[in-house]
Amino acid sequence: MPFTIEDFRDLVRILEEKPEWRAEVRRLILTDELLALPERVERGFLELTEAAKRHDEQIAEMRAEMDRRFAETDRRFAETDRRFAETDRRFAETDRRFGELIAEMDRRFAETDRRFAELIAETERLRQEVDQKFAVVIVTLKVHGDQIGDLKGMSLERQYADHAPSYFRKIVRRLHKLSSEELAVIVDDAVDAGQITPREGDDLVAADIVVRGRRSAGQSDVYLVVEVSWGVGKDDVERAARRAAILAKLGIPTLAAVAGEFVTADAAELARTEGVWQVMDGRVIAPESASS
Repeated sequence: MPFTIEDFRDLVRILEEKPEWRAEVRRLILTDELLALPERVERGFLELTEAAKRHDEQIAEMRAEMDRRFAETDRRFAETDRRFAETDRRFAETDRRFGELIAEMDRRFAETDRRFAELIAETERLRQEVDQKFAVVIVTLKVHGDQIGDLKGMSLERQYADHAPSYFRKIVRRLHKLSSEELAVIVDDAVDAGQITPREGDDLVAADIVVRGRRSAGQSDVYLVVEVSWGVGKDDVERAARRAAILAKLGIPTLAAVAGEFVTADAAELARTEGVWQVMDGRVIAPESASS
């Protein structure tokens, strides 16, 4: 028999009146999967709810951790800002102190330059003063040296003059030392006779020592013109040779000699070539012309 709409309505009404029949009808109409679907849905919903809850808890934990980390980051940023501020303050203090140090160094350098300039000026003044005093000392020493040299020369000249025989007997024998008066008479006679000029006469009478003697027995007289100096130089050799040449103009054989404590090398060489005898500390050295 066909199932009509009225039958369906009666079925609905009966199911509404008999709720316990609804479960049986549901079991008959629906499959086990469909019947289990609400439970599965509910269980899934519960699981989703639990998962959502856990997710919310994780989100909350993550948010709390992020908040903690952000707070720590903020704290560190604040500490960094504080340290930067402290660093800026210290840099500013350092710049200030460095500026003060530079200013102090500039001041001290300026003071040092000023003092150094004063020191240089004072040193230059002292140097000039020392140079002046040293020049005076040099002049004084030179004067004293010349005076001492003159005194030593005069003393040595007196020694050779007083002991002429012992010093010059190897050059001339039977010698006689001419006094200044005897030499002056000879020179005046020669000037008057026109044998020598007045200037040559003045030069000759200034000779240190002039002696007359003989080279050997039986020979005629010879003259020996001697220039005495503590240290014999070329000037002494030239002066002895020149004055001997002047005296030789009188027609009398004349020899030249230099005497002293020492002789320079160039003076000794000149004496050998110019025929001038050397008497050094009592030792007689013949010139080349005499030795040959």
